[in-house]
Amino acid sequence: MAHNLNFNKNLNRHAMVSLREKPWHGLGKVVNEAMTSHDAIKLAGLDYEVKLGKLYSTIHNELPRITSPGDIINVPNYFATYRQDTNDYFGVVGSRYEIVQNREAFSFFDEIVGKKEAMFETAGALGKGETIFITAKLPHYIKVGGKDIIEKYLLFTSTHDGSGSIKAMLTPIRVVCNNTLNQALRNNTNRITLKHTINVHDRLKEGAKLMGLVNVHSENFQHCLNYLSTCEITVEQVNKFVNELYLSYTELELLNRANGRIEIVDEISSRKKNIINDVLVSIDDGIGQNMFRGSAYWLYNGITTYYSNKKSYSSDEDRFTSILEGSSLTTQQKAFDNILTLIN
Repeated sequence: MAHNLNFNKNLNRHAMVSLREKPWHGLGKVVNEAMTSHDAIKLAGLDYEVKLGKLYSTIHNELPRITSPGDIINVPNYFATYRQDTNDYFGVVGSRYEIVQNREAFSFFDEIVGKKEAMFETAGALGKGETIFITAKLPHYIKVGGKDIIEKYLLFTSTHDGSGSIKAMLTPIRVVCNNTLNQALRNNTNRITLKHTINVHDRLKEGAKLMGLVNVHSENFQHCLNYLSTCEITVEQVNKFVNELYLSYTELELLNRANGRIEIVDEISSRKKNIINDVLVSIDDGIGQNMFRGSAYWLYNGITTYYSNKKSYSSDEDRFTSILEGSSLTTQQKAFDNILTLIN
C-alpha cells in the first residue's frame, strides 16, 4: 500500500510522530512519553511557516499595444501558498484566504491537553506539507454491553493549499477491531468546520468548547450503541438491508424478480456484487463479530469492519480521507441512519 507522508528534508525522515504505536509503514518517529504541542510540532516536522507569494503569468499570445509575447504580468487577487523552509509550492488561494500556521492548529488542543483531558497521539504532514493532521486521545471511553470498549479521539486536519476547510471531529475507535465509528447522530454532530477566512484565528481559540460537544455526543452515541446491541435482527433482514444499501431501485426490482439470486442478474455490475458479498462476509465473520451476533449493533459493526479492515484503498492517505470524510464515511453514515430507521 502506498503512502503520501511528507519527507522532511531537514529531519531526513518522514514527517510523522506517534505515541508508542508504529506510524504508517514504520515511517516517522515513535515516542514513549506524553508530548506537549511544542514537542509534537518539532518531532512531526511541522515547525515550518506557510507564506503567501504573488502570482505572475507569462503572456504567450501577442496582444497589440498591450503586451508582447513573453511579457510577465501580475495576477491580481490571487496568491500562491508555500512553505518557507523549502519553498515548496502548495496551491493558489484568493485574497480573502487566511493562513493558519501549524502552531495555531496545535493551540486548538493546548487547553484541553494542559488540563489532562486529552493526550497527543499522532501528528504528521502529507504531500509536500500542504495537509497536516493531529490526533489526541481522550481519557474516557464508550462501553457497549458492558464489554465492548470504544476509545475516543479528537482529530484535527488542516490544509495549506486552498483545497479544504479546517476540521475537528470526534473519532471513536472500536478497540477489538480498530474500526473507525465516525457517524453523527440525528440532530447531533461530531465535528466542527472552519473556513480559512478572517475570523478563523479567533474561532480556533475557542477549541476547548469542542469538549462540550464531544461530551454530549459521546453520551448520546453510547446510549444509542447500547440500544442497538439489544435490538434483534434476522439474517433475512441483514441481506435485504445490505442490498438496499448498495443497489438502486431498478436493481432491487430485478433482484426481486430473480428471487434474490444476485449472481444471475446481469444488470447488476460485478463491482457491486463483490462489494455486497464482501460486506456480508464482514458482517458474518469479520474481526470482532463474535460479539452481539444477531443484533443491530452486530450489523453496524460488520459494515464498519468492511470499510476499516477489508476494503482495499489505493493508499493510506486515500483510506484516511475516505473513512473520515469521503465516500466510505458517506456510506457508513447512510447505513447507520438506515439501521436507526429499521429498528424504530
